[in-house]
Amino acid sequence: MLDDRLQNIWDRQYGREMDIDQLSGSFSRVLARIDRPRRLWRAAAIAAAVAVPSALAIFIAKLSAPAQKEIIFAECFVPDGTIKTISFDDGSSAILNAGSTLIYPESFAGTQRTVYLSGEASFSVAKDEGHPFIVKTPEFDVRVTGTVFNVHAYPGEKSGAVSVAEGRVIVNCDGSGTPVEPNQKAVISDGGITLTLTRPEDDLGWSRGEVVLRNASINDISSIIRRAYGMEVILGNRSKYSNVNITAHFNAGAPVEDMLNVLSKLIPSMKYTVDEDRSICLY
Repeated sequence: MLDDRLQNIWDRQYGREMDIDQLSGSFSRVLARIDRPRRLWRAAAIAAAVAVPSALAIFIAKLSAPAQKEIIFAECFVPDGTIKTISFDDGSSAILNAGSTLIYPESFAGTQRTVYLSGEASFSVAKDEGHPFIVKTPEFDVRVTGTVFNVHAYPGEKSGAVSVAEGRVIVNCDGSGTPVEPNQKAVISDGGITLTLTRPEDDLGWSRGEVVLRNASINDISSIIRRAYGMEVILGNRSKYSNVNITAHFNAGAPVEDMLNVLSKLIPSMKYTVDEDRSICLY
């Protein structure tokens, strides 16, 4: 069954970050957002492309529905330490951050252009009033007709976010749509949406290879280092860093050692080592 195979992919990808209840619930919410009423879908093929320069795993699922044109969905997973650009057949594009998965049709059909995201992606959507572009995540949906925006929706995190650089989007998590304008961010938490002012250039900094910390906790910093550099952060004394709240900006290509040196000056008494296996220990 397709759902079982995608469940296995999901488990391998996110098993290290979530307990079994979180993992099952997150996957179930993704499937619930794939609109399949009265359809008898079948999996015709799933293939993994492993010998590619970026080590990107691509899984292809061929789906069919009665009396409808056959739809081929591609699933793109981006490993830690890399980002990946995807071009859609309508002229739109997306940049995927590390640790993200995007499921999308190879060719859009019907009245909507729908993709499914777990993780983070920056979208540049070709304008088409008659065919809205919809990003579905486990916790919320984003609807646009043409704009530039960022979606942050990593599983296991307390909140998600949508930031708008150009145009206008509608964010929906509770049945009612909330419009988000340029230089605004919608923070989605506990089933509600809060709008704040933001700097889109900072929110999109990761897509240019930059590392941007904004009021970042030690958990935020650990996750960002893992995604940007592909390195695990081990906390030798977690309570020591319980009150960390850091804002900093690092240029694209900055070595992780430079980042750690700056952090050690911003965080009193922080000490670190970089082990031979490229893991980082903070103590």
